[in-house]
Amino acid sequence: MKTEVSARISPVAPAGEAPTAFLPWIAVAGIRPDEIGYASLEETLTALAFARRTLTVASEPVVAGIWHRQPEGFRIVRQNAALEQCPMLAYLLLNAAGAAAMVDGRFDGLRPEPGWISPAGEHPEAVYLWLLLARHRKPAGITLIAEAAKIACRHGIPLFSRAINDRSQRMHDELGFASARSLYPHAPEWLLVLPPERRRTAERIEIVHVRTFEDMAKVFAVRTATYITEQHASYDEEYDGNDFCATQLLGLVDGEPAGCARIRYFGDFAKLERVAVRREFRHTRLASQLARETIRHCRRKGFRRILGHSRADLLPLWKMFGGKLIEGRPPFRFADIEYREVCLELEPLPNAITIETDPMLILRPEGAWDEFGPFDRTQCGADRGRHMQIESDTKRIGKAA
Repeated sequence: MKTEVSARISPVAPAGEAPTAFLPWIAVAGIRPDEIGYASLEETLTALAFARRTLTVASEPVVAGIWHRQPEGFRIVRQNAALEQCPMLAYLLLNAAGAAAMVDGRFDGLRPEPGWISPAGEHPEAVYLWLLLARHRKPAGITLIAEAAKIACRHGIPLFSRAINDRSQRMHDELGFASARSLYPHAPEWLLVLPPERRRTAERIEIVHVRTFEDMAKVFAVRTATYITEQHASYDEEYDGNDFCATQLLGLVDGEPAGCARIRYFGDFAKLERVAVRREFRHTRLASQLARETIRHCRRKGFRRILGHSRADLLPLWKMFGGKLIEGRPPFRFADIEYREVCLELEPLPNAITIETDPMLILRPEGAWDEFGPFDRTQCGADRGRHMQIESDTKRIGKAA
């Protein structure tokens, strides 16, 4: 942990590229990189004392506790000005539990749980703009927000915030923030989010729908490396006879098979299972991307519920996407691991597939309903010879009306 002195004098290391919308404001702010530093605890508490004259902010003990846990989240601009004139930002790097609390409305900015703060060295799951004191210097304030946005870009994670007044709302709109409900259906109404904007040098993540034996072999390789090797599942437990009656998703990181998921369908609900990410790719956002694609896929197919079986340590990931424990259902075990039943409530997409959907769309490959399929192509240029052959070989029952 940094001492108070080192936190005051250490320059801020670059965290990555700022999103495009920030760049014009950074250009006019006139702030050199060496003028942005870590705020000491003394500076932080003094600045908050000024802020309390007009704002409701967390108490000194709460702020001090967060500072000691995550001092790198307190940034200040020093340009030979009195402290009360120095723009300052406090942001929180959240772990999975903290991100889940943020999007389901349990997060309290006046009393954030210390257990929701990501410790040093741990991959954060989200960034929250806890407090911004711009001192009526909008470009400077945005330059500070950019420091948090760079971290979000570097890790490929969402940046959360809230607008405290109309002027603040306009600033967030200019920077590309949107209602968090556009991504997280159960998020509180006030929560804003800047979706992750990955750096050009970051890993390229791709989710594909498995349609070939080669891709299925890649899925099996990922699951063998995770469930059989790491969790010691038996072959029959892992390959349970359900793989060829399900939708399979394959996650690629820079073209390398890195993760997978399986979806099966039962009446009015879908079941997400066999989600796996290889150990060497767990620093990426692949697990979240697999979850998002599963949700999108099920909503497109018109499903309103997804059932999952979750290990206790993975419940925060489900909660982040709106999943809830099914009340009254006790824990159960399979493959010698305890699981809980989780349900995610959905709204079908506006273009969800129904019985009234165009028949040519329904004929297209799974997950590629908006792309030209093989039957679409044959419709464009009918093979006259094949048509005549079909007419010759087909035995018809009765006569056409």
